[in-house]
Amino acid sequence: MPYPLNIIQDFNRLKKQLESREAALELVFLQEEERRCLVTVKTFDTGRTLFYLPVSPLYALLKSRKQKAFADLLLSVMAYLYQITGVPHFREDYVYLEGIYGMIEEWVTDDDYSEDKQERQFMTDHFEMMYARGDYTLGRMSAKKEVMEFEERVRRFKAKTQTETDLLDCANKLVALQRDYPDRSVMERMRPPIETDYDDGYIRAEQYLCFYWSGVDCLQDHLFDTVNAELNEYGVIEEPVSIQFFESRQEYPLHDMDYERRLFEILHGLSDVLYDLEHGEPNG
Repeated sequence: MPYPLNIIQDFNRLKKQLESREAALELVFLQEEERRCLVTVKTFDTGRTLFYLPVSPLYALLKSRKQKAFADLLLSVMAYLYQITGVPHFREDYVYLEGIYGMIEEWVTDDDYSEDKQERQFMTDHFEMMYARGDYTLGRMSAKKEVMEFEERVRRFKAKTQTETDLLDCANKLVALQRDYPDRSVMERMRPPIETDYDDGYIRAEQYLCFYWSGVDCLQDHLFDTVNAELNEYGVIEEPVSIQFFESRQEYPLHDMDYERRLFEILHGLSDVLYDLEHGEPNG
């Protein structure tokens, strides 16, 4: 084939060979400013799951003071995920869920939503409560001491129930992850999908990974209906990726997704713990 068709032919042949060996590995010609080279890209599949972690169980435990050791351990887990891992909180400015909650608030407190003034007032009061308690949890999760005391709280904690055992398991795995990958953030290797038409948009990491208020309150259906309707418009998603550059000879593959695999396993486990806590007694 004449140049440059021979380059395209060789690229497509290599791409097919690589994908036949490992479906998750992709060959891409990358151009970034002055850098132009072949790269292999491995993407961690998040399963297109909404990792929304409710903070209402944490608020209830911190205020009850009946299970202080359990509350402190949960606080340290969530504080680490917020401060170090980089999971955003819905009460931060410009976070996706902050905007979604604001949009729902305008809708359900408008006169056109319901002619019942008592219902509209109930919704107004609920938002005031949610914002105040959300600010409280954000303040507690932002405190540096909650992360500094994390390992000590894990060491001292004695689980008595299945939920406490499950939380301790998540905490132990998170401590081990911290030791192996100190100060690592899940956002570090998040990249927009390669070869994406940005005009069509894509699902950003903060849109599916965030702390929110509650999954059992009066806003649950509004929240998830709104989020699902918006995110279903996008065909691609921002996920953690590993990139190996071939500007020089590479002796072996360098795609290690161990951190992401272990972290998302922890997030699944923590989601189950928070679900059990929310459905054990009413919140909001």
